[in-house]
Amino acid sequence: MLANHPVAELPDIQAWGVFRYEDINHILRNDGDPFSIERRFDRMPEEQREVYFATGTLVGIDPPRHTRLRSLAGQAFRPNVIEGLRPYAERTSAALFDKVLPRGEFNFLTDYATPLPQAMITEMMGVPDDDRELYYGLTRDIENSMSHYIGMPVSDEQLALGKKAYNQLCALFDPIFEDRRKNPRKDMMTGLIKAEADGEKLTQWELQKMAIFAYFAAFQTTQGLLSNSLVILDKNRDQLEKLRENPDLIPKAIDEILRYRAPAPVITRMTTADVELRGKTIPKGSMALLFLNAANHDPSVFPDPHEFDVERPNAARHLAFAIGAHFCLGAALARLEGQVFLQHWLKRVKDFEIMDKGPLDWEPENINVLTLRNLQVRVETFAQETA
Repeated sequence: MLANHPVAELPDIQAWGVFRYEDINHILRNDGDPFSIERRFDRMPEEQREVYFATGTLVGIDPPRHTRLRSLAGQAFRPNVIEGLRPYAERTSAALFDKVLPRGEFNFLTDYATPLPQAMITEMMGVPDDDRELYYGLTRDIENSMSHYIGMPVSDEQLALGKKAYNQLCALFDPIFEDRRKNPRKDMMTGLIKAEADGEKLTQWELQKMAIFAYFAAFQTTQGLLSNSLVILDKNRDQLEKLRENPDLIPKAIDEILRYRAPAPVITRMTTADVELRGKTIPKGSMALLFLNAANHDPSVFPDPHEFDVERPNAARHLAFAIGAHFCLGAALARLEGQVFLQHWLKRVKDFEIMDKGPLDWEPENINVLTLRNLQVRVETFAQETA
């Protein structure tokens, strides 16, 4: 599609696909008109729109409303705030590996790639440790009720489960917000409450939506980044050895992993007018799917795009976090977790083998997030690990 059909109608899901880097980069840098992030929910039934985690959040509104919300929420994600979490990330990663590496074989996805980002975002929010699994389960229920707007059917049972989970999460987050108003801490929830722009603060509804969105977005995409890292490095052992020899390449390697296989491979927009693009007319009111993984493999930007190269000089130009007004607010957090993972893995794991010899067990029917359900690995640790 990238080479031969860079703009194409996709009738099976009643949408249009856009594949090339130049086009997607332009659309994202000019977000709002004629490619709207907010209008993409027009297909979604009202009852589903109410509980969908993205509506009313940073990934659900266009400028100028988006500009106000981002200026407020962004204060809780400042680089110094994220970097301040590095010691916690280091301790959490070490503790998880302390638990699973001695086994010799474990499920990387459920034993590490899920609990690390889950611990990070709940630490930022101040969610009690004992409630973390409850929050995780509720967000999964919401996720399972949200696919309608890209043409996938959702049953009444799924929708009812999503609505129930949404209301439960609001009821769980509200006491945390109330506590932070009385007892401020150095965490994200306090940051959201204190955030102010032009004399305005986030409303209670905006706080609830932002909390649910942040919790969902922060662990699922990072879960994909971590599991994708292991799969990619398994297929590119020469690049793995480069990282062992020069750990300073790890930050660049994370960007190359994101370029090579973005955890969110496609994002959506709705056209607010007829759009002429590469000789095609995308009609007003059409769903446009922007295929980020195709753009990240565009040879006009990334030479030899199917080669995984931890020294690629322009890897950071990838669109895995989007770009422009809707650039991912949690990008620094995801990069931090990816770096901590690679540092610990390279230091402690001498060799590893992915046990699934057939097709990998990807999450089905979800083109929004590219992540696995299972990733069983066998590891050989360095001598000091077993001493």
